Amino acid sequence: MELSILVSREPVHEWDEMLDVHHGSIYLYTGWLNGIASVQREPVYFLFKDNEEVVAMLSGFIRPVCNGPHKQLFFYSGIASAQNNPEILIAAKKALLDYARKNNYYRVILKSYDYNTYLEARIKPYCEFKRSECVLDLNCSENDLINGFKDSYRRNMKRGLSRGAAFGFGFEAGLVDAMLLLMNETQRVRCSKGYGKYGLLTMPFLNRDEMVRMLEQRNAAIFYIRLAERIVSAQFVVMIRTKAYGILMGTSEDGYHIYAPSVLFYKTALYLREEGFKSYNLGGIPIGRKNKGVEKFKLDMGARLYCSSEEATGFLLSPLRKYNFLLWLRKTVSFGFLPWKVKNFLFKIIDLFLKGREHY
Repeated sequence: MELSILVSREPVHEWDEMLDVHHGSIYLYTGWLNGIASVQREPVYFLFKDNEEVVAMLSGFIRPVCNGPHKQLFFYSGIASAQNNPEILIAAKKALLDYARKNNYYRVILKSYDYNTYLEARIKPYCEFKRSECVLDLNCSENDLINGFKDSYRRNMKRGLSRGAAFGFGFEAGLVDAMLLLMNETQRVRCSKGYGKYGLLTMPFLNRDEMVRMLEQRNAAIFYIRLAERIVSAQFVVMIRTKAYGILMGTSEDGYHIYAPSVLFYKTALYLREEGFKSYNLGGIPIGRKNKGVEKFKLDMGARLYCSSEEATGFLLSPLRKYNFLLWLRKTVSFGFLPWKVKNFLFKIIDLFLKGREHY
């Protein structure tokens, strides 16, 4: 099967409506792309056609490699296709690969955020990385939503409400700053429990300025829990069409004491459902046995676990192809069973040669 490909720097008419039909990720919609776009991130839109019928869609960014002269294609999510047919997805990936090579794009990166319709369709030279996310179905009655909560979650939610947890939301830039402070506090609490230090802003290219822009465009909101006059837990939620995705969250020690996260997720889900949203993605599950508690918390709320796969090529063209062995080595070290100190040392050695070329 071979597909033709139509590429544009502007979305075709009714792009978002077409994407609804193809069950696309929230990160393929124009609202997200417009919020993240910059001088170094130029939106690009792909339609994959079988004869004249559009059978798949994809959108993302044209990005420089390591801020240099070479370009790469970056996508937050995989290819959307209403038919969910492996043959179509394989043909679309091949067409994308051919397009990249012919147009001097050095790399193709397909992340898998909100990619709940993922179907295995592996082809070379894409390399896979498995991950998972928890999604709450809001296309139900309020009673059905609450009945999906485990008893332990329901108890914690009631405890939080009885201890003074008050729900709110807003679109002000100051709420971003409040959430970032809470995220720092969450990191401190987790580090004290032996989780190790981690990056706070885990979504590529989503920094304070982009968050403020998305709040201004009303494509996102910050939901929070107050205790008296203090915000003790907050979450940045992208809201586009009928989908919502909770990206970043922070909670203080006082917030944990009053079970603020349980109340926050519950109240946010109720609000989104009342506003007509059909799904609420609670975010991904970090790798490692220590993070099983994060997975349990989300599943106890009645969310469903979806598996997906990030895919990326090595460098497709010379002169950067010579770095592909180092990309492979870095990935192997990442998933190897080595002490973190050893991994960190090896990363530093590898990065001396890569010089950031593996970055998005």
